[in-house]
Amino acid sequence: MKVNGSFYWADDVSKDIVVQNPGYSYFLNGSVTFDGVTFKTICPPTYAGCPVPPGTTIQNQTIVMAGAIRFNMTFPDKTTETAGNIIGDSIYMFVLSHHYPKAGMLIEYVNDFPHNSVAYGVFLLVSSCRQPPYLG
Repeated sequence: MKVNGSFYWADDVSKDIVVQNPGYSYFLNGSVTFDGVTFKTICPPTYAGCPVPPGTTIQNQTIVMAGAIRFNMTFPDKTTETAGNIIGDSIYMFVLSHHYPKAGMLIEYVNDFPHNSVAYGVFLLVSSCRQPPYLG
C-alpha cells in the first residue's frame, strides 16, 4: 500500500478493532502482530468506552469528546515506540513510527453500509520493503 508517498506492507485489521468516534479505539484481542511488529492499543479502563477487566468497577469514567487512538509498537529488536492521533472528523488519518523499519496505522472512514459492516478501514503498516511488493 502506498501511504504519503512511501510503500508499506499492509494488514487489514478493520474487523479486529473497535473504532470509536467519540472515544478511544482498541483491538478486540488486545494486540496484533504483523511482519514482526506487535501493535497493542492503549485504552485505559478509566475512559468511557474502553474495556473494563471482569470484576472491576470504575466510577466517574472520563468521557473522550473526539475519536482517538493510542498504541505501542514493539519491533523485532525489542524497541517499543508509542504513537497515536486524533481520528475526529478526518476521512483519512495515519501515524508512523520514527523507528526503522517504520510501522504505523492508517484509519480511513469508509462507511459504505450495507456493502461493508465497518465504518472505518484500519490497516497496520510496516515498511519492510523498499519498493512496491511484486503482485504479479
